Amino acid sequence: MFEVFAMTTVRSASREARLALVDLFGDGGVGDDKPRRLALGALYQAMLAGTAAQWLADPDSPPPAPDMVAALRAIGTSLTT
Repeated sequence: MFEVFAMTTVRSASREARLALVDLFGDGGVGDDKPRRLALGALYQAMLAGTAAQWLADPDSPPPAPDMVAALRAIGTSLTT
């Protein structure tokens, strides 16, 4: 029974964290569409976790912020064409 409670609590906290990341970093134009906000928050969460993992494994390996922005723009361009 505790496992069900714990998983529900973690799931709820994760959803709240994703929404908070959208508030922190911007909504990317998704507005108040909660499913899209959650998806964007999940992307922010994955990017943060991945960058943190790279930094922990090799502090010199994560690309600088301008390079990350350029990479995201390249992805965005490839998705819209």
